[in-house]
Amino acid sequence: GTLDRTMYGKGTLDANIPRRSVYLTVKRSQLIPMLQLFNAPDTMQSIGSREESTIAPQALTLLNSPMARDLAMKFAQRVRGEGMVSVEQFIDRAYEIAFSRSPSDKERTEMKRFVEQLMAARATASEEAGSNAASDGAASDGNESGDDAKAEKADQEDRAEAPADAEMLALRDFCHILLCTNEFLYID
Repeated sequence: GTLDRTMYGKGTLDANIPRRSVYLTVKRSQLIPMLQLFNAPDTMQSIGSREESTIAPQALTLLNSPMARDLAMKFAQRVRGEGMVSVEQFIDRAYEIAFSRSPSDKERTEMKRFVEQLMAARATASEEAGSNAASDGAASDGNESGDDAKAEKADQEDRAEAPADAEMLALRDFCHILLCTNEFLYID
């Protein structure tokens, strides 16, 4: 992972640093939405144990968050960097890292088919984006919120990627799915 495990040090207001949330400076006027969504403790009182919740906005945030997409890309690059040549090898290694187990034969087959379909769709989309980019010229109207604008920009960048990157984007999307599964998120 990309977590900075350095202990101690000064807190920060920057929620994008890769450190544990205990090192974030808490300001009541600048609460971090991701932490609030996942039951950040109330800083005004002592809490012996935190409440647990599983709500739809948590899942939707993980599926649509630019941060989750970035983490999925880093995960895919990590697995790819270990010399995983075939899609099956990539799937096997990603399962080992994410779940500490190998995929079942059924999972491997379904995931391989899924990744190959994604690669084909990404390659087709990037070819179409390349041919439409010169004639399109449409600009954003500027009315999007920060995260929505980032997500839309990331989607546009994905569509504009070269066909050679279609494979990496498909692998990123596969890793994104693994990171959003119950098996990854919850300890049984």
